[in-house]
Order: sequence, then C-alpha cells, then structure tokens
Amino acid sequence: DSEVLLLGDTIRQAPALRSISLDLNHISSEGIKILREAIRLAPALQSICFSFGGDAASFGDGTSVGAFEVLAQTIREAPETQTIKLSLEGQADSTMERIVGAIRQRSSISSLSFWGAEESLGDPEVVLLSEAIRHAPALQSIRLKIGDISKEGIEVLSSAIRLAPALQSLSLTFGGISDEVVQVLSEVIRHAAALQSISLSIKDISNVGIKVL
Repeated sequence: DSEVLLLGDTIRQAPALRSISLDLNHISSEGIKILREAIRLAPALQSICFSFGGDAASFGDGTSVGAFEVLAQTIREAPETQTIKLSLEGQADSTMERIVGAIRQRSSISSLSFWGAEESLGDPEVVLLSEAIRHAPALQSIRLKIGDISKEGIEVLSSAIRLAPALQSLSLTFGGISDEVVQVLSEVIRHAAALQSISLSIKDISNVGIKVL
C-alpha cells in the first residue's frame, strides 16, 4: 500500500490526467480507498483500467468484498469517466453485481471492457452486463471474453446490443459456442444499425456455424 500512497499523491497532482491503467494484485481494501479518493478528485479522468488477479487471497487484508465495494464506489464517483476496462480473475457473482450496479449509474460511459487472462464470463455475468449495456445509451464500444454460454444467455446479450443506439465497435471472444448461439449472434450483426467494427474470436465452431456467420 505504500506504493498506492505515492500513486494517490501523483494522481492528485495531475489535474489533466485522462487515463489510469493499474494492475492491482496484492492490494488491501484500504489501498483501494486511497485510490478511490484520488480518482474522485481527478477532474479530467476519462478512462479507468483495473486488473485484479487470483482469488480473495490476492488482497493483502483478505477483504476482497470490501475492496470491490470501494471499486464500485470509485466508478460511481469518477466525474468524467467514459471508459471502463476491468479484468476480474476468479471473482464471485456478488463482485460483478457491485461493479455492474455502479456502471448502470453512469449513463455517460462510451466504452466497456470485461476481460481476463483465464476467467471468462458465463450466463450469470453476461445477464448482469446486459443490464448495464441497456442503461448506457452513449456506449460505443463493447469488448467481452465469454466462456460457456447458453442460447438464452446470448439472447439476453443480443437484445441489449441491438438496443444500444450508439454502438460502433463489438469485440467478443468465445471459448466455444453452439450453432444455436452462432445463429443468435448473426442476427445481432445484421440488426445493429450503427455497428462499424466487429471482431469475433471463437475457439470451436462448426462448418454450419461458419456458414451462418
């Protein structure tokens, strides 16, 4: 946390700071609070990129729930934030609920990225994120890493994407999906009116799925 104290001072002394990208392994909830206060007072900050690795033990004081609640508060309070990029390795659904709840309160968000080196989003996380997408009318870019997802899960996400009026860029990575999921995804591509850029990475896809796309 000593490094976080120095970082907090640096942020406070940089009124023109527009972007922060941090790997926050082994940080306590108190450390997150220090960052929160500094970020809250950063008048020009537009982009927040946080990466958390491992499980709850990654936090020095073992209070991962408290730390993520403070992170959610940080997202709610950052005055000009438009871009949020998070890598939340091995975190529980309650963590996602806190983060997504904060994002839903920020209608100015234009870019949203949930990514992890190992962990991927499943149905519960995708449903939560879909709610956030519905409440972000200015959203222009979505980047998600999705693991095992059902047809019902992709339908919920697809519905949210199709109703995103400003969405221009869509980047989705799948560990493997069924032909049914590919069919739903293809409908999104056809009907997203403002979409200009599409990036799909699919580990396992059948010949039928390729033809549908």
